[in-house]
Amino acid sequence: MRLTCVTMSGADETIQASELVHVTRAFPFVEWGICLSTRAGKQGKPTIPGRIWLSELSKITALPIAVHLCGRYVADLIRGRFTFPERFPELFGQCRRVQINLRSTRTPLTDRSRLLAAISRFPEPEYIFQQDSFDLAPVRSATECGLRASILFDTSGGRGRAPSTWPPRDGVSGGYAGGLRPDNLVAQLK
Repeated sequence: MRLTCVTMSGADETIQASELVHVTRAFPFVEWGICLSTRAGKQGKPTIPGRIWLSELSKITALPIAVHLCGRYVADLIRGRFTFPERFPELFGQCRRVQINLRSTRTPLTDRSRLLAAISRFPEPEYIFQQDSFDLAPVRSATECGLRASILFDTSGGRGRAPSTWPPRDGVSGGYAGGLRPDNLVAQLK
């Protein structure tokens, strides 16, 4: 397996957005995963930055960013509305990748066509479909629509638990998350 980037998720108000630049310069393979939620009670809490911090981040153009959409952002996408680019156009313009956390919403993905129509209006970033099962259909459908897409297999959902086995990607671009730490990374990559 060849690693192309490592996503560091959870940057928030506990660090100055400008400090991320130092890590990026030292480790150019690092991408910053910025978690977004529409729930006011979650914004400004650990791992979910608020609007002021996001505004500061959007002014720093030297950072590779992957936005991780959660909750209502994902529910809106499933219903055919891509609200993130409307709310944060500057930040969206900097995103190399947009991660759609399908397991972060109670809205089931029963019809991929609306989601695909919504993201097809914005073909620039790569779209990552985070799932706890290895259903490759959303990635393949997005690719058939001409989008760059990949899968992120993550059974942990932010709880830091590695699965007992990692499934093969079967020729689909993608990655793995959940329970990967410096003390177990070498063993998990085998």
